[in-house]
Amino acid sequence: MRRAIIVFTRVPVAGQTKTRLMPYFSPQECAGLHTCFSKDIAGQCQKTQADFYICYTPDDKGAALKNIFGNHCKNS
Repeated sequence: MRRAIIVFTRVPVAGQTKTRLMPYFSPQECAGLHTCFSKDIAGQCQKTQADFYICYTPDDKGAALKNIFGNHCKNS
């Protein structure tokens, strides 16, 4: 049996991600934090034997995630 990991996320766009942290961090810092989290997730996924897929929103900004996750990104 094959295993798969599916990650649902937003693209780390300043002002549109980790918004509940904005009272403490700038929009750019929140996007940077999201990017770091995504890189950590990508590293953990690559350590497994599972196929992994990244589903994201907004659809038109996926290039940032493709830099992190490679060809595993799928528009959702």
